[in-house]
Amino acid sequence: MSLPSDIASLGLTTSDNIAAQESMARRERTFIQVQIDPAMKTRFTNKLEQEGKKITDVLLKWIEDYVNEAQNVDVMDLKHRVEALERLIQERNSVLVGESRA
Repeated sequence: MSLPSDIASLGLTTSDNIAAQESMARRERTFIQVQIDPAMKTRFTNKLEQEGKKITDVLLKWIEDYVNEAQNVDVMDLKHRVEALERLIQERNSVLVGESRA
């Protein structure tokens, strides 16, 4: 993200530039409204309060995870694939051992 000319021309240090960028990013926000059952909202906010979390932080994390899920590794899928390969190797080793004995 390039800095607007009024910030870039101030001769700020790198950390000042980062702080300025973060400040601008905070201002460049939009809002999403969600309809939710009142009882579910109460349960949600109670859990957040118990965990010391903020609604916005949790929802932003969920959105980020959802958007990036194609990039995430499905551990269970990998586990099943490794197990299938291990079974195949065992079967092939059994065949090879049987052939070498004959």
